[in-house]
Amino acid sequence: MITFFCAECDAPCHNRLSATDAYCDECYYAKSLTMYRAISFAAVYSKDGRRLSIGSSVNKCCAERNALWSIDHEEASYVVVCRVQKKKQKVSVTSSRPCMQCILTMQMYGVEKVCYSTKSGEFVWEEVHHMSTTYETVSRTIVRV
Repeated sequence: MITFFCAECDAPCHNRLSATDAYCDECYYAKSLTMYRAISFAAVYSKDGRRLSIGSSVNKCCAERNALWSIDHEEASYVVVCRVQKKKQKVSVTSSRPCMQCILTMQMYGVEKVCYSTKSGEFVWEEVHHMSTTYETVSRTIVRV
């Protein structure tokens, strides 16, 4: 395996972003955040308020599923989701209401409530078992095997 040196911090690395630029994992992730128009972040919490995991939609499917897939089913109690978008160098919070696949995954994991951002930048709490939607994400993955 060829070792390159990170264009940002000069650490040895294996991620090539282009023919001339290579980045370590940490700098590659930070650089990739600037390349997306919108990114969602999610955090999963237990009943006692412990943060169990976090997830993002960078290079993957929805943030909610990425956060849930890294924990045991019995632990999840609530999920907080926020979507940040960039338009003309202005960053703002926008709607992160979970899609149908994320709602199904949260139900499978026993999540009771979800808090998500709205287009107005406010946050709304909703009970997962009462949620329904006609919106479907483009992602083909519903559950991780």
